[in-house]
Parts: sequence; structure tokens; C-alpha cells
Amino acid sequence: MIQLQKNGLLERPISRLNSREVRATIEQLKGTSAGEFEAEEFAVIVIDFESRYQRALDIVVDEIDRLDNLLVATWAHEKYVGWISRNRIAIVLPNASAMDAWQYKSQISEHCEIDPAHIGVFVRYADRIVIGHDNPATVVPSVDELFVKRSPTWKRLFDIFGALTGLFIAAPIFLIAIALIKLTSRGPAFFRQERVGVGGRTFLMYKLRTMVDDAESVRSDLAEQNESDGCAFKITKDPRVTFVGNILRKTSLDELPQLINVLRGEMSLVGPRPLPRNDWQPAELWYQGRHDVTPGMTCTWQVVGRGNTNISFEEWVLMDLEYVETVGFWTDLKLLFRTIPAVLTQRGAA
Repeated sequence: MIQLQKNGLLERPISRLNSREVRATIEQLKGTSAGEFEAEEFAVIVIDFESRYQRALDIVVDEIDRLDNLLVATWAHEKYVGWISRNRIAIVLPNASAMDAWQYKSQISEHCEIDPAHIGVFVRYADRIVIGHDNPATVVPSVDELFVKRSPTWKRLFDIFGALTGLFIAAPIFLIAIALIKLTSRGPAFFRQERVGVGGRTFLMYKLRTMVDDAESVRSDLAEQNESDGCAFKITKDPRVTFVGNILRKTSLDELPQLINVLRGEMSLVGPRPLPRNDWQPAELWYQGRHDVTPGMTCTWQVVGRGNTNISFEEWVLMDLEYVETVGFWTDLKLLFRTIPAVLTQRGAA
């Protein structure tokens, strides 16, 4: 963990950071890392490189260093430069005001010959970050928004087509499942729970109810039986699961209502599984990286580690991060096809 001094600067003069170090630096300046110093103000400049602007990080750092030497009026204090993603670079300016950041942005644009439209400025005010180009007006409540990867058009179209097709095919199953749930147990047919989505934002995820109606209220009584070592709550033979719910879980039919979340854009067909908001208490800052993309109905863990209690939560997160770094059409298609046999064989089903 990078340590901060009381003046808000890093102990060691880092000029080049990897994406995890960039995230850790910003979180510490915000004061969201326990026991770390909180800067009163700081700025983050993000440069979006198009293919014609793609260059090595060392060259960008050298250009910024030369800019400081040429222009005395620019931000000449400590700064930290690193990748956020494959085509985004962040320049972290501890103790920089909004005016400092906007002036520095203008100088970078002019000196490095980068279109100002490709340079964003994030400025910290109290517990908020404000983003904008020429007129900062949109409030971004979480620093995780800085690391969110834009979902490709093909992925959204693929999600809409897949969700509509799935809902059409599954309609008769929905009706039968709803009837069985209502006939065999007290309570609603659908279960809604607040989950953590892209950028750390929460949303209501839908499932067919598989447990007794008061399952959440008695969960604390089962804490000692939890088989997960991290932010998830897993019990192989959960006593709260109903007879019909057990069948729905074994066939994964209880997950079908999440196709509604996919249509709404809150989830994707493929992506890291969203965890309950009340369970999300990450032990490591880098775990946040799983929220850089839209959560999904299936991902690597569902086809590799589902039901394997020997796989730790950290290994689960590492699988998610590998997906985040390699997301693509063929990756999604392969994971979807690998999910089918995992469901049919009821691998790891509770």
C-alpha cells in the first residue's frame, strides 16, 4: 500500500503508476482507505488516447516533464502519472485546486497537441468529484467512475437480443415457476436485492424466490455456517431454501429474471457476478476492479469455480479481473457456451 504523508504527498516520488497504484493513490487522497491521510483538495486529469494518439507512457511522462520546465505557471509540484486502461492515462495532482487543474489541462493540450475534448478533469470537492471538459457540471459520486470501461456497442446489442430471446423462450417456464412458488410457500414469487454494479453504483437485482419469506432476517443465525472466506455468503445445504427453490437453484432457473436487469442495462449477459451491497466489504482495494465493467449473469467463476469451496474469494476476484482485462466478443461467446454444460450438469448447484 502506498503511504501518504501529512502534507498529502506520497512518501516516495512515483512518476509512473500501474492502474492499481493509480486507484490506491486517489482513494488515499480521498481518505476512503482506512487510516490514510485525506487531502483537502486534489485533481485528476484523464487523457483519452485515440489510435493516432497511442504512445508509450514514458513518452507522455517526458512530455509532461518538459512542459513543466517550459511553463513556470503550470503545475510544477509533485504529480503521478499512470494508466487507467489501455487507452486512458491519469495524471494525479495532490493539493491541486480546480483552477490549477483547468490551467494545466490547457497547457497539456497545447504542448502535447491533444484535442481538449479528449482531456477530462476530475476535481475533488468535499466527498465529491466533478468531471467535465469546458464546463464541469456532472457530479460523479465515486472515484470508481474513473476506472469504468465503456461498454462496446456490440455488447449492448448482444445483451438486448439475448435478453429478449431468453425472456420469450422462458415465458412458459416463468409462469409455471411462479405458480409453484406461490402454491408451496408464503411470500412473493420474485426476490429483489440491492447489489453492487458498475462503478460501485447499486441496483435492484431480480430472482425467483427460492428461500422462505423471512430468509434475510434469520441469515445472521447461520453466519457460522458460511463457506465463503470473502464478501459472499454461501452455504451448500442452506436450510432456508424451499423444496421448489432447490429445484430452481439446481437448474439455475431462479436466475432468469435477471434478463430484466440485462434489458435495463444494469447487468450484462456476461460479466462479474454482482454481490449484495451489505456483503461488499472488500479486504483489498484492488478488489474494486471487478466493478470496472457491467456485472453479468455468468462469468469465469460460474464455469470454473462454481461450487468449488477450495477456490478462495481472492481467486474468484482474480478471475473477474482477468475477464475485465480481456473482455471481447469471442470471450463472451465462449463463456456463454461454457455456461450451458455447467448448468445442464448442475455443477456446483446448491
